[in-house]
Amino acid sequence: MKISNAVQISMYITMERKKQHITQQEIARKLNISFKKYNEFENNKTFLKINELILIMKILNIPFAMGEN
Repeated sequence: MKISNAVQISMYITMERKKQHITQQEIARKLNISFKKYNEFENNKTFLKINELILIMKILNIPFAMGEN
């Protein structure tokens, strides 16, 4: 994955999370990861595993086909 794509994904997830009034702590708890790791993901300091991204998409009701042509 290109860095620019990763940044776009984390920005979109952050926007959706805030729209739904869900905290970073709530997402981290549901992913069974630390708040610090999730915070670093949203701030583009680390990547999450694909299964963690899929779970976030399910939690936030983000369609999986997003961005497909």
